[in-house]
Amino acid sequence: MNEKIKNHLIKYNQSNGWGVDDETLIETLTDSRVIYEEEIDERRWWTEYTQVVEIDGMFIGFEMAKTTGDRSTFDVGWEFSEDSIFEAEQYTEPVTKYRVKRV
Repeated sequence: MNEKIKNHLIKYNQSNGWGVDDETLIETLTDSRVIYEEEIDERRWWTEYTQVVEIDGMFIGFEMAKTTGDRSTFDVGWEFSEDSIFEAEQYTEPVTKYRVKRV
């Protein structure tokens, strides 16, 4: 895990009285409210996403998965990778949307 992100998570967890071991830091990350999500890959048993959360002012992204069935991602063989964690930045781009035109 990137040292800047790890130190940020350690400081955040310490301020909340939580543990600072790697497993707890990842739990803090993956249990935070997702503010952005984008599908990146679809497989038979799971769909992978890039997710971004905001923790104490820092945008942190990582890859996560959701199963296509009732079992958990870990039950079907997907594993979280610390290498997928990155610092994200927020930006705005124009989006065109369409709706049904009622006559």
